[in-house]
Amino acid sequence: MRSWWLKFTKKMTTPNKRRQVSQFLTQTDRVMLLTHVSPDVDGISSLLALGRGLETFGKKVIRLLPADLPRRFFFWADLEKVVSEPTWEEIDAVVTLDCGDLPRTGFPRELSRLDKPIVNIDHHPQKKPFGTMVLVEDDKTSTAEIVFHLLNELGVTIDKTLADMLLAGIVCDTQSFQVASTSAEVLNIASQLMRRGARIPRITREIFRVKPLTALKLWGRVLDRVQVDEETKMAYSVVKQSDLRELGVEAQDLEGIVDLINAVTEAKFSLLLTDTGDNIVKGSLRSESFKAVDVSRIAELFGGGGH
Repeated sequence: MRSWWLKFTKKMTTPNKRRQVSQFLTQTDRVMLLTHVSPDVDGISSLLALGRGLETFGKKVIRLLPADLPRRFFFWADLEKVVSEPTWEEIDAVVTLDCGDLPRTGFPRELSRLDKPIVNIDHHPQKKPFGTMVLVEDDKTSTAEIVFHLLNELGVTIDKTLADMLLAGIVCDTQSFQVASTSAEVLNIASQLMRRGARIPRITREIFRVKPLTALKLWGRVLDRVQVDEETKMAYSVVKQSDLRELGVEAQDLEGIVDLINAVTEAKFSLLLTDTGDNIVKGSLRSESFKAVDVSRIAELFGGGGH
């Protein structure tokens, strides 16, 4: 197998890369799928959708996800097939989904030493691409959008369950089709998925609108602390460890609030600082293209990245 998969090169066009990845996957019997640490909707939906698609070919698929998934993911199918510990000896290849760099996988040491092919599928611009096959399409709204094309390349029939999974990833990463990267193409894909049974009202309700009372109380504290720096026009707020302890919530309950902070009229971009414990403070940045602030460059200064 090694001599075959080393033929994948950077000079290939995107359609050729998709074709090579699909050919490789059809010839690989045992595949482990994983996404990034602290997985979001796009990462998990892409993983579940590709796993379900590969199983239609009789492939053995290991879906690697954390044991403590956020509650908003529980309405999806196939979660009962998820494992939380890797079994490297039981696989022929690894597919990483939505991981901007190797450390983001959570297994940088294991993967760097793994003597098996790694397929890297992502829509984030990657400063240090990794893996044997690199299918990075940074003009796409989400990794789920790439998986949609890949499943079509594989000849997988997209049923209602697959359509739900794929549309969830697209809806989440486009913030319900509000971001600047939303294209006519992705709207057409969303239309196709809805015609195949995807339930956008349920997806948006589960992802954006359903939150426990304690989470809303946490949001209230964060919004009450919002300030705007007059010089940089940055809207910012903080989350303390004491907030999480007192309210009995987790950092995952904060997803989406940095976008709300970014809605402040006077702000050009927003920053949410979260004390995650163990002397680590996580920063989440947001902006919009019309505000002309490239927050990914700011994130890179601190070892982060993103869209």
